[in-house]
Amino acid sequence: MNALPHALHATIESIKEDVIVLKLADGQTLRWPRAQVSPTVQDGDVMHLFVFPEGETDGERQRIAKEVLNEILKGDEIL
Repeated sequence: MNALPHALHATIESIKEDVIVLKLADGQTLRWPRAQVSPTVQDGDVMHLFVFPEGETDGERQRIAKEVLNEILKGDEIL
């Protein structure tokens, strides 16, 4: 099971002083504020983008954290 089923996967195409340029799987590009990503990112890194309605943010954050932990633990159930 994909731990991030609702994520858009994008590759960093270039890094400018104030923005990074992300390329989505369908070829679209997206400019993202450089200040909102880790300073360690590099060209070619894959990013995972999520968009959620305001009221669902906390629940989705918890769900994603559980899924990632489960994947790290190779399917061991965390509750």
